[in-house]
Amino acid sequence: MIEIVVWLAVGSVALYGLHCLGRWMEAKGWISSRRTSGSTAAGSAMLELQAILDPSTRHVIELKHEERKNEDDAGDPPVPEGRVDP
Repeated sequence: MIEIVVWLAVGSVALYGLHCLGRWMEAKGWISSRRTSGSTAAGSAMLELQAILDPSTRHVIELKHEERKNEDDAGDPPVPEGRVDP
């Protein structure tokens, strides 16, 4: 019984240490684990799951990817057709 408690304590300390290491590395700019703009990974995963379950939504996903690529290339968001940008 004591062994289980010791292993749980050691595991908790190890996980907390990894958490602190990750936060420190993120503060240094070595990794980026949080997204500040754009879609989240969970949102993209849900779109892909939706495409598998309902193939007719595949074109929506492809349009979103194209828009994101165009935004990255141009730097400005694309203007929809039929709309005049002031």
